[in-house]
Amino acid sequence: MKIEQNGQKVAKSAENGQELGEYLSKTYKNEPFFYFCGIDHRPELPKLLKSSENELFRVKTYKTTPNLKEFDQKWDGILFFSPKGVQSYLKLNSLGESLAICIGETTVSEIKKHTNHFVMANSTTVESVIAKAVKSLLHVQN
Repeated sequence: MKIEQNGQKVAKSAENGQELGEYLSKTYKNEPFFYFCGIDHRPELPKLLKSSENELFRVKTYKTTPNLKEFDQKWDGILFFSPKGVQSYLKLNSLGESLAICIGETTVSEIKKHTNHFVMANSTTVESVIAKAVKSLLHVQN
């Protein structure tokens, strides 16, 4: 991990903020945490840490800006890596009959607002999303 390459210790990683927040609030009660996040961030982790009386120092390190691009092509599948990615894509495009392949639960919760034609990767890695896309799209073609 990049953070470890820069001399920092990673005590725990998790699939999502909810899972990480539950672990931290049980394991490190009343401990302070620095939460590095974007201006627009999911609420689960800060909410869990606040409810367990952990002092939270929020450090907003980036702002997500959509990279809008219109496509005049039909896709068999579209890979989504974040709720913001879903929102950005749908500003100028529609899903049509495309299969949405999502990296995790929060991305699925966003795509569900727009379609029931989706699958979720087995883990929150790029490789897992690609593997799910290959498997799902081969199944569709056969």
